[in-house]
Amino acid sequence: MNQRSAKDIQDRFNYLKNQRGELNYWMEELTGFLYPYKNNAQLRMWDTTGSEACIKLSSLLSSLITPPGQKWHGLAESFSAYQAFLYKEDARS
Repeated sequence: MNQRSAKDIQDRFNYLKNQRGELNYWMEELTGFLYPYKNNAQLRMWDTTGSEACIKLSSLLSSLITPPGQKWHGLAESFSAYQAFLYKEDARS
């Protein structure tokens, strides 16, 4: 049963990988224009609009997913859970 499931997953992965072949070609083409620092593509770049737009888009998306009134990047596990972990590690030693 597990062997059959793994084979099905692998077949599905290969099918989807083949389906995205054309998309990968166009993504590589766009990457050459938007990220001109890859493979000396600076010679082909005649405008910085695309690369500047990528920076602004990533900044916009970051601000949309980060709640403005909350501590977002400081989220951490409670200290007591960490203490329990350390205690268990010491007990095992």
